[in-house]
Parts: sequence; C-alpha cells; structure tokens
Amino acid sequence: MEEMRSVLEVEVKDPTVIGALRSINSPTLFYDNYCRLCYRFAKAIWKLSRGRIAVVGMYSKEAGWLRSLMDLKTFSSVSWFVVPGRDIIYGGRSSIIPIVKEILIGLVKGGGNDFKDPMPTTCSEILPCSGVKGFIYRTIH
Repeated sequence: MEEMRSVLEVEVKDPTVIGALRSINSPTLFYDNYCRLCYRFAKAIWKLSRGRIAVVGMYSKEAGWLRSLMDLKTFSSVSWFVVPGRDIIYGGRSSIIPIVKEILIGLVKGGGNDFKDPMPTTCSEILPCSGVKGFIYRTIH
C-alpha cells in the first residue's frame, strides 16, 4: 500500500490516496489542531509563506484521508506536509526542507490560502503539548 522511506516519510502507492494527494492544489501542512503549540507553529508557517502554504487541522474533515493511512499514535505525533505533484507525505523533521523551500517561494509569490482554525482551548489527549516534556517531544519528533 505505502512504503516507509524513512521513519516519517511515506511514499504512497494506493491509487485512491494518490488521487487525494493529486487533488491538493497548494503545499499543505497538516497539524494537530488540538495542540496550542502546534497551532502557533502552523500559524507561523502560514504567515512566513505569505499564505502559500495551506494549513489543515489533522482532526478536521479535510484530513480524514490522511488519518486513514496510519495508526493514530504515528499520525498525531508530528505535523505532516504534502507538496502538490509528489506522491510523498513528509512528516516531522523530513518536512523541514520542503517547508523552507515553499516559504522562500511564498516570500516572492505569496499565496491565497486563509488560516481559519481557531486557537484550541484544550491540549491533545494523545500527546501532551504543554510543559517542557511536550515541547521537547514535539520539537525532537
């Protein structure tokens, strides 16, 4: 179905999922929308890219197809990044280079994606997002 290229980089081979990937029109960051720290990270990425990078909460309806690809613990442990035209989903540290590249393009071209998600009022129950332990875990992974 899909092949793990490294710990958090998934090459997709399922035609249905490939169709979902190819329907994405702009670079998209999927983040834990139940985590305040993740929310701030996603909003900063969106601002730095001048709206080029779309931001979608992992537990939103739009992210259902991505959630179905992997177990919940892996899915919720990091943010995920999708670049249009590629059949790879980048997770955690493997997404740094593609995100930086899209931010640089966004500085020149800008984008039309809005950031609509509200600030979460509670923390994720799956992984802690507050405190030193949560910050270190999410930064390392």
